[in-house]
Amino acid sequence: FEGIHTALFKLIEEKGVKNGYMLWPLRVALSGVPVSPGGGIELAAILGKEETIKRVKKGLAQL
Repeated sequence: FEGIHTALFKLIEEKGVKNGYMLWPLRVALSGVPVSPGGGIELAAILGKEETIKRVKKGLAQL
């Protein structure tokens, strides 16, 4: 959880964007719905690395 959190917030800071700009699309990619209990970081921690990567790739392919 901490590794995911640290990496995402470092990227958010580097890009100079608001948290939701990065975290909301992550939540949608991981949950498949626009509104879900828990955020993208929590969902990634629950799903694990392999499933998270799989779902993010699937989400990117749909763009």
